[in-house]
Amino acid sequence: IAGEVLCGACRSYFNSCGRLERNEVPERPERYVLRCTYSACKRPYRSRMFYQVEGTEKAFGQDWTSVANEVLCEGCYQHYGTYGRLERRGIPEWREGVSKGCTYTLCRRPDESGLLKIT
Repeated sequence: IAGEVLCGACRSYFNSCGRLERNEVPERPERYVLRCTYSACKRPYRSRMFYQVEGTEKAFGQDWTSVANEVLCEGCYQHYGTYGRLERRGIPEWREGVSKGCTYTLCRRPDESGLLKIT
């Protein structure tokens, strides 16, 4: 690769693999599901990892039989492991007199804050 100009991704790939040619990714079997099968999942196709639940898992100390044979995205899997249910409870109502936006005077988008922490 002497004399070549490489982008960061190609350089990183070359450093880790020792070559620039990339192998073809093998096709996944048809039974391999890349989406969360929980019907109320807000992002069923967007996850770093999907979990095929067999129902015999011992993870998080939960009983997984109610979600046996399901494919869960990382968020739903973590939620079930933590709370023992897939249903999510709604966001609590704002208390009277509490601002719904950022109150920092130099905030550029006070009404677009995704997460607010009341201090």
